[in-house]
Amino acid sequence: MRRKSVDIKAMALFLTVAFLAAGVLGALQPATRIPGEVIQLTQFGPALGVGLAALLWPGRVREVLAGPEPDRSGRGCSCSSRRL
Repeated sequence: MRRKSVDIKAMALFLTVAFLAAGVLGALQPATRIPGEVIQLTQFGPALGVGLAALLWPGRVREVLAGPEPDRSGRGCSCSSRRL
């Protein structure tokens, strides 16, 4: 099976946005007066990274969300049946 290459730009952008957004949201958490026991705003940092990547590379995101391509028998990857 041929593996697709990693898009370094997309990965770097996602990580940068996710870390920065989580930091900013963590700093804003006290100003919102929402208790940390209710929700941590930092958890939305990665979602913002995915959102930006989806806007910049919609085809790539669609490809990832579609899942594995079917094999010759017409079924998807049988990864769960493989022994490690």
